[in-house]
Parts: sequence; structure tokens; C-alpha cells
Amino acid sequence: MELKNFFVQDDAGNILSAATCYLYERGTESLVEVLQGANGLGLDNPFVSDQQGLVQFAAPDGLYDLRVIKGNRDYRLRVQCNDAIENAALVRVLEENLKVRTDPRKGLGMVGFPRTKIDVSGRSANAFLSAQRFSLWEFDYAITDRPDPNDPLTWDWYQAFMEALPITKKGVLYVPPYIKYRLSKPVPVPVNSPDWTTIVGEKNLTTFVLDPGVPTAFCFADSVPYDTVQNICIGGFVVDASLTDGTDGAVIFGGRQGGVEAMRLNYDQIHLFDLQAFGMSSDTAGGKFRVGIHLSSIFGSPSDAPTTMTNIYIDRIRLEGGITGLYMGAGVPVSNDAPLWMDEIYITDFWHDTLIEDAGYPAAGIQVGQDGCGGKIRVHNAWSGNGGDVGIELNGFYDAKVTDSVLYRPGTGFWSYNYHRLSDPKKQKVIWENCGVIRPRNNPGWRIGRTKGGHFSLINCWMEVDELCDPRVLDFASGSLEGLEKLTIKGFVVYVKTAPKADYPSLAGSLSLHLNVPEWSLDIDDFTVIYEGEAPRASHECAALIFNSLSATSMVRVKIKGLKVKDKRSGTLLSSDAIRVYGSARLYGVIDEMVVDSTVVATQAKHGIRVAASSVPAPELKVRDSDLSGCT
Repeated sequence: MELKNFFVQDDAGNILSAATCYLYERGTESLVEVLQGANGLGLDNPFVSDQQGLVQFAAPDGLYDLRVIKGNRDYRLRVQCNDAIENAALVRVLEENLKVRTDPRKGLGMVGFPRTKIDVSGRSANAFLSAQRFSLWEFDYAITDRPDPNDPLTWDWYQAFMEALPITKKGVLYVPPYIKYRLSKPVPVPVNSPDWTTIVGEKNLTTFVLDPGVPTAFCFADSVPYDTVQNICIGGFVVDASLTDGTDGAVIFGGRQGGVEAMRLNYDQIHLFDLQAFGMSSDTAGGKFRVGIHLSSIFGSPSDAPTTMTNIYIDRIRLEGGITGLYMGAGVPVSNDAPLWMDEIYITDFWHDTLIEDAGYPAAGIQVGQDGCGGKIRVHNAWSGNGGDVGIELNGFYDAKVTDSVLYRPGTGFWSYNYHRLSDPKKQKVIWENCGVIRPRNNPGWRIGRTKGGHFSLINCWMEVDELCDPRVLDFASGSLEGLEKLTIKGFVVYVKTAPKADYPSLAGSLSLHLNVPEWSLDIDDFTVIYEGEAPRASHECAALIFNSLSATSMVRVKIKGLKVKDKRSGTLLSSDAIRVYGSARLYGVIDEMVVDSTVVATQAKHGIRVAASSVPAPELKVRDSDLSGCT
């Protein structure tokens, strides 16, 4: 600190004693906080000149404004402090530190800028730089595990993360591309933090490699029940899980590790984007459960205090392998009524394939909601391949919509099932729009279960069937459907490429409606079944729309327009129908513009509507403006 000396005078050169002096940062009204007197002791700011008008002060090196006030006189001087002796000593120390190569905090590590508390005012270069994103490489000095000191690929970057996360809160931690970052442990993101934790890399270019036995890249910090995982933003990474030997856990992000799930946690404001994982084992031996992203809240009893899962945004995800792509939900012993509420869930551009043709249970693409219930969820542009259990399953949402999504070889395709009974089931609304299913294996393309009401819609959807799959388009889960308000199907096409397998001799390409509930309505506008190839065998039967096992208490109002059956197969069938009715429900309504265009040979008959003799009472159906020339 340089000592400055001034004499305060008026315009005539007379000494001004006891003048009040202020020392400001140059160009501001901010008083300098650290001053010393000539005796080396602290000096208040403002201060006064002595009886001879002498002003003495020492300040840190820098540029200042000195303001002097005495009576009517008020003027300012520009002042620069620069302690040459002190600076020379600092230069010598700096020169010595720059020569050090063994300490990452010295040598080249000193060529940068010192971060300070973030200042967005941008008054200086330091303030501007401190407001920018942090680089993980700024914290490489914390890495002690360096098998090859000259090869960062061998370093344990978990140690750098642990150093960086407490410092980078409120900022962005950036992980540069073109290097593979080894992790010996999952990186724990904080819980209950009011600040955002933001960790970003470069999409497809920043890669984490999990050491053998490491279940996940990002987990939750130590938590207790009813903590909240919140304000998390992670994106722009690839996770290489090929060394993990199928360790149970969430590969990219989540609370499942080694088969243990998060207990009674809340979630809010989770943003995951531009993430990819590969090398994920799809082996279920030993109870292993390898999942891409896993958010859960496990309860000990249905009477536990509730938790919430809200404002979850998952965007542009690709997962190669693993049993499940995305799981979000709850669990509770004995009952399925877990006290978890979910709302504002958005899943976009999601891709997952188990990469195993016959993946078994519980393989799934997306499952959200198990044992809980919720408000709004949206799934858009999702792909799920070879999900042995289900493609996309949504549980207990009042307002659910899936759009522009395709499932390849799922066990069940799209599944809506309310594990948790809704308090007002008539308000439930589930829509599938522009969605398709390719060759579902064990169950129909669409299935609805455990509801007491609601409106379910399939709009502009399609399904492809071959000889190896379950050929049913939609049915209701047997014994679990207690009520239904309305089922709407608009613009649906079924492609029966080859003959269905023998397990389903009478259901090829059909809507199979098994229902034992009170009055409900079915609205169909433009439903087409296209049969191609060769008929399977002479004993085979086909029907496009089947009403089956309906109880005497059921009253089904039917409004069908544009039911089309186009059957151009070669070979011989036992029978082929557009509509087949079994059971004892009251079936009534109107059928408009039904078309049966069929050249396939049937040894019995080809019907527009076939009613089994056991059906009492007979359906009350009006058929209008229809072309049944393809019937016999």
C-alpha cells in the first residue's frame, strides 16, 4: 500500500485545517473500505486533515478519487496508489510460483483469472469472467487418482466434481468435449437446494465412462425421507456403461443404486436433455434392473405423508440397452394407493431399445406413475423397441396425452392402468394421437385397465400385425375395468401383413372389447383393417370388431362410421366378419358407411355383423349407407 501526502489549501493558497476527506473508487461514489494512516493503523473513511492541513493515507494499489470539503470549498483530485517496493516483492514470488510444475494450482494453473462472487454488472473483466460458466478443468487440481499423470483419460474426474459442485452453485459447470471422463463413483447432486445445479457438456461429444461396479453417473446426495431433489439441470453428455457388468441402477440419473430405491422423496424442476447412454446390460438375471433414468418415491404404508413429483422435463434422450428407458413412480406394500402426486411431466424425443428381441419382464420403454396418481403428462415423439413388458405405460393421470410415438415389438403396446384409484375417475382423459405399434408380442397394441370412468381416445393411430404377434388392436384388462365413460377411435388403420399366430385364431386385427361395466359409449370414425398375404388355414376365423363377454348389466351405445374391411388374401378361412357380438349386454346404436371388400374364400360365411346365438338381447343396430358386397 502506497502512502500519499497532500496539503489542503484554498484558492489563495491558505492552509485549510480539519477539512473532511473522502476516498472513492475511481468514477464511483463507493468509499474505499481499507485505508491506513501514516502510523500503519486502520484509518476511517472519511477522515480529516490535521491543523497544518496535511492529509496522509495509504490505500491498496489502484485508481481513486479524493474529495475534500471545507466550508464552501468542495473539490476532487484523481489519485493513483502504486507501491513499487511491495509490487517488486510480489513479482519475485510470482516468478517462483510460475516455475512450479508439480502443483496444479501453480505454474500453468496460475495463467487465468481469479473467480469472485458472480457480478453481472460487467464493470470489469474479472466481473465479466466470473459471471460465465465454470469449466470442470478449473478443478482438476483436486484429482489425486492419476494413474498416468500425463493422460487425463486415466484420471478420476469424480474428485474434480466433488470440488466443483459446492463452488459452482448459481453458476453453470461446463464439461468440455473431446475427452472421456472416468468416474469411480456416482456424482451426487445436492438436495433441498434453493440454487440451481447446472451441469452441461457438448451433445454427443462429452463422454463419461463408468468404472466397473458404478451404477450411475449422477445420483442424489445423502437424503432423508421428504427431502426434495430440485432445481437440477443436466444435459449434453454420453454415458458409457459398457464396463459396469450390468450393475443394478440408473445409468444416467436417479436414486436407484444396487437395487435400492429412493424413499419418500419429493422432486421439482428437474431438467434432463441431450443425454445418451450405451453399453447398458439388458440382463435381468439375479434381479438386476438397469434403467436409463429413474425417479422414485417408495413408501412404507399408504398412510404415510404424501410426496410430489412436479415440473419434470426430459428431452432428447437416447438409450441403447437396459431393461427400462425411463421409470418414474412410487411403491407401497399391500396396496397400490401410494400417496404420490405427479404433475406437469413432459417427455419429448425419447428413444430406447433393449436391443434384445425377446426381452422379458420388466423390460419397458417408458413407465410413469406406478402406484401414484397425477394431473398432466405429455409424451411426444417417443420410440420404444423390444420392451418385453410394455412400450409406454402411464398410470393414474387425469390428463394424459401421447403423440407421434412408435413402439416396436413390445409385450403390451400403450398401457393405461390406474394402480392408484382416482378420487374422481370420470374426469380422466387419455389421448393417443398419431401413434403406432409394430407387432406387439404378448398383448394388444392398446390396453386399458383399472378405471371406473374416463374418456379414452385413439386418433389417427395404426398397428402392424404378422404371424408372430398378438393381433388384437385394443382390449380391456380382464377383471380390472370397473367403469368407462367413452371410447373414441378416429382414423385407425390395421395392417395384417401375414397370418396371425395360432394362439389367436379369431381375433386378427380386431378391436376386442371385453367389458362388464354399466353404460358406456363407443364412437368410431374411420376404422380400417387391411388383410394381406395368405390366409393362415381353413379353420381360421377373423373379425374386425368384437364385443365379447359383456354382462347383462352393460349398456353399450355404439356410433360407428366408416368401418372398412379390405381382405385380399389368398387361401381359405372358416369365417370372416366385420363385427361379431357375444354375451348378454344391450348393444344399441347406428352404423354408417360400413364397407366389406373381401375376395378371400370362407367355408362358412363372411358376415357384416354376426351375432352369436347366446347373445341376449339381440343388438339394436341400425345399418345405413353401407356396402356389404364382399359378404356371403
